[in-house]
Amino acid sequence: FVCITAPVSGVIWGGYVVDKVGGYTKPEAIEILFRNAVYAGGFGLLIPLIDTFFIFMTLCWFLLFFGASIVPGLTGIMLNSIGNYPKAVANSLTNIFYHLIGYFPAPFLYGFICTITGGSKSRWGLRFLMLF
Repeated sequence: FVCITAPVSGVIWGGYVVDKVGGYTKPEAIEILFRNAVYAGGFGLLIPLIDTFFIFMTLCWFLLFFGASIVPGLTGIMLNSIGNYPKAVANSLTNIFYHLIGYFPAPFLYGFICTITGGSKSRWGLRFLMLF
């Protein structure tokens, strides 16, 4: 439920809000994106400190919501900052680096840090990923 509703509603909300301030070419859009990034980071910092399942999942929902709400505006700003010809290449390279630097190493690093800090009972893997 959390993994589906939070990112989908975050992307829809983020696109709506950036559109309401005049689009991704306006300076207000960058302020909104920065504020959403701060919110996502704040919720992410709280996640490793929580032991209650409901609060943990609520914080995960807000982290995914605010993180996803950055995507439409930031993609628009990024693609608007380059010419028409290299837009497809820039978008492809961006996705490659998202996957190579963010998504691909995360499970390995989580498992590696948990293994060297105490096995399956260790919370250092989660702390590392949320702080990173």
